[in-house]
Amino acid sequence: MIEKSASVSDVSGDADRSAGIGETLLAHRHALALALIDTAVLVPRFAEEIAATNDSGQAFAEREHYCLVDYLIRWAGEGDATYRALYLGERAKMAYDPAHTVAERNTVIRQLIENDARLIGEHLATAPEAVRAAVSDAFADLLQRVSGQGTQELRVLLVGDCLHLDVVAFLADALGRHDISILPHFVTDKNPAGAVERLKALGDKPFDLVFYSPFTYENGLHSGTLYRLRNALMPRAKQRAVVADLLEEVTQVAETLAQTFAVPVFIHNTVAVSRHTGTAREALTRVVSERMRHWIRHRIDEGIDALITRLNGETFPHLHKIDELKYLGQHPEKDLGRYLYRQALQHPARLGAAIAEDYALIIQTAALLLKKKMVVCDLDNTLWDGVIGEGAVDHFRDRQELLRKLKAKGVVLSIASKNDPANVHWTGGVLSEDDFVYSHISWAPKVTAFSDMEQSLNLRSKDFVFIDDRADERAMAAEHHPLMQVLDAEDSHTWAMFAMWEQMLDANPDMDRTQMYLDRAKRQAFEATSTGGGEDKAALFGKLGLKLQIREATKKDLKRATELVNRTNQFNMNAARVTFPQMSGWQAADDARVYIASMSDNFGDMGIISVLVATKEGDALHIPVFVLSCRVFGYGVETALLNAVRTAVTDLGATQLVGRHVPTQVNAPCRDTYAENGFSEQDAQWVWKAGDPAPEDPGWLSVSAG
Repeated sequence: MIEKSASVSDVSGDADRSAGIGETLLAHRHALALALIDTAVLVPRFAEEIAATNDSGQAFAEREHYCLVDYLIRWAGEGDATYRALYLGERAKMAYDPAHTVAERNTVIRQLIENDARLIGEHLATAPEAVRAAVSDAFADLLQRVSGQGTQELRVLLVGDCLHLDVVAFLADALGRHDISILPHFVTDKNPAGAVERLKALGDKPFDLVFYSPFTYENGLHSGTLYRLRNALMPRAKQRAVVADLLEEVTQVAETLAQTFAVPVFIHNTVAVSRHTGTAREALTRVVSERMRHWIRHRIDEGIDALITRLNGETFPHLHKIDELKYLGQHPEKDLGRYLYRQALQHPARLGAAIAEDYALIIQTAALLLKKKMVVCDLDNTLWDGVIGEGAVDHFRDRQELLRKLKAKGVVLSIASKNDPANVHWTGGVLSEDDFVYSHISWAPKVTAFSDMEQSLNLRSKDFVFIDDRADERAMAAEHHPLMQVLDAEDSHTWAMFAMWEQMLDANPDMDRTQMYLDRAKRQAFEATSTGGGEDKAALFGKLGLKLQIREATKKDLKRATELVNRTNQFNMNAARVTFPQMSGWQAADDARVYIASMSDNFGDMGIISVLVATKEGDALHIPVFVLSCRVFGYGVETALLNAVRTAVTDLGATQLVGRHVPTQVNAPCRDTYAENGFSEQDAQWVWKAGDPAPEDPGWLSVSAG
């Protein structure tokens, strides 16, 4: 990094050096592209293709390797990191094999790049020292970026056109630094009906994220209308018709995405620019059509907002917007559509690079934060500016407000701070001590706090995110708790990820999780005191005021029900894992029931604690899903729930209720449930026949039907 202003001669010297590097590499372009054939043959599918040709790989080199040499010219010669990302992206695409593990794929990427570095170095052995040094440094930088094993992989569904090829190329560089990989699946059908059909067929696939770009680069049937010179002055009535057609296309696909995938779905509006090379005709089209495109892009933006609001209301809040309009404030419009490179198979544009930055933030957040349950906060220089024990501090109100929003969406907060508790106060802040479920404020090492939190809150360190401004504290935390996510409080990217995390979380959790943990502590203290006094279980539970509500699930409940099933292990009778479409299908079917149970007591609301699915098959009502949260073990909830389901046997015209226990290493707590509730074992199943005796609901439970 240059820390002083460069003189005219310095700049001139750098320019001459860059020009010399570029000229040398360009002079060797074809030879270098051919040399890289020895890398391509390391990939079996390309080795077969090259072996089947009669031109010693000439056509392959021109198609696949000219771009690599050209990227190297711009990257090593001119220092433009955009082309480093594109180089890595090309090698990541070549290494892609869906059968590989994350580590295997990253090993192949590294092997390809190491081989490239060797081959190009050997070919340039007689080139000037400056050229060889620049190329060597460039590959050293690149190899450092792919040194990780890619320990986290997200399955990403990409719906749209070749924009996503651009984006994926840039993501290899952006995500590799965070040890994250993606497994992309593309749906590129421009016909909405065809896209809908393909998406429905993917409904049982376990994607982590979905991105839908309905308009960019003339995707869809009508988007091209915006980029043709002959349409640049179309009347407003025709513009309205175009907007209606475009929104009709996206509605078909978006409805399918909302109903099929219970993961965050990001839908683009459109900045309405086309890729261009800078010709006079392209410039004229852009200028003449500007007013039309301005009007259309804002009508589409309004339509996308309304569509997302409607679909989130009909399902649950999981659709979000990729706002392309913001790029107009960051880049001149003519630059957004400019090709960074162009040939038959490689044609990335500046817009793809800009969008990739948003995708990278979303993917990083999903990989590192989305499944976390608690943020553990340092205080000094993290939640406020300064050391509170040394005098007045200025609260970071924006940071605290963001944490408060995360808390409102179910993320719990705790404190790990080296401080005197008597000095800590929240005057002038957004948060208060009541916002935290656990406080470790002392001069003891912070790492001792995490084990205490695990035990006290029944959480694991893998559920924690620890933020601290001090590198030494972060390093110790990461060393002692390697599964915990550790982030720098002074890095703006940390707070950008927190903001994205807050956006991606469901806005309507079924309960106040902070209050749940506070209530849990009171409940445990009460039970410990009462048990110590010798009270029996019935008398103790009777004092808790336990209230159980059992009802059939609505559409609004299905996201939470799906999550509870997939996150429950100990009391998961069938070892079930379900998809959102499966749960939606059961809820909508006339011959099935989805039951959910919620619970509360004198100390507070415990939220949804059980899910049971019953489906009719012949004259029997079968139970394919039956889970119960560990926080209500021992209260007899399973008995009350099974009794409620027994009423559905005759309602659905069945004569018996049938369940199974599928044993796993951890679900022993539910092993004897059917035996203890009036079922008889028959052919590896548990059967209760209508009219057979059944135990009554526990006397300490007040059971109501919703």
